[in-house]
Amino acid sequence: MTANVFAKYLEGQWEYRYTVGFLSEGSYDLKLVFEGDPLDQAKGVSVVAGETTEQNFSGTN
Repeated sequence: MTANVFAKYLEGQWEYRYTVGFLSEGSYDLKLVFEGDPLDQAKGVSVVAGETTEQNFSGTN
């Protein structure tokens, strides 16, 4: 699954936001990719039915 990332400039720095909806309950590996190059990865993000899960990326690898 893919999601668009939206950028917004706030208080002197860029903030990036994304939303992935309607995932089945389970564990997922998320990867942030820009123009084909992986920038960051979050492994083992758990999704629970009926709940919102938030996952932040820490920076570039």
